[in-house]
Amino acid sequence: MFLPQRTPLLAILTALIFTLTTTSLPHHSQERKPYPKTTRSSDSPFDISTLTVPLTNGTATLPSPSGTLKAITLGLGTQNYTCNETTPSPVQVGAKAVLFDLSPFLPWLSPFLPLVPQKAMATDPEVIKGAADILGNHIFNALGVPCFHLGKEGDLAAKKVPGAELDMENAVPWLKLVDAGGSEGVDQVYRVNTVGGKPAKTCAQAGDIEVPYAALYYFYE
Repeated sequence: MFLPQRTPLLAILTALIFTLTTTSLPHHSQERKPYPKTTRSSDSPFDISTLTVPLTNGTATLPSPSGTLKAITLGLGTQNYTCNETTPSPVQVGAKAVLFDLSPFLPWLSPFLPLVPQKAMATDPEVIKGAADILGNHIFNALGVPCFHLGKEGDLAAKKVPGAELDMENAVPWLKLVDAGGSEGVDQVYRVNTVGGKPAKTCAQAGDIEVPYAALYYFYE
């Protein structure tokens, strides 16, 4: 299981949050003010249902979700591919990622959510591991099924929705995935605001390839 050691939740996302706010707000608003105290999602008065998943990349649109938004996570990991003598281009064989819980930060992070994956890719992973709780992980099982293990929030064995894919020029596609059978607690997930994860178009040599990526995952029940 691709799951680093769990670390305590700190008061803020330190460098990540500071970078988001100072690069996204007008100059006159860039005052360094104390950040709100972080609380666990179960203790927070913030209503996550007020947020909506982004569905369009500007040229196409994903199908709308059904059900209730249950969790928003930052996924950091790799998209995994292989090349051999019979494959002119890399073939995807899986993915693995840590899913960081963004719920405690949503009261002030929500306006900047689309920027989080890009900023996370440019941030020392140890900063993120030290600042945010790990909700779970994302892997492909032995049958090649994408699985999301979310601890107390549930488990999702997923499959693609036909046509629910938005191609991105320099990153893996945005996707809507739904329950493939046997899931608990959640039955839909959206992968959006993707950064990285896309391999070269052609194979330079035989072997396995891991391409770092980041994305937001919106889980619904």
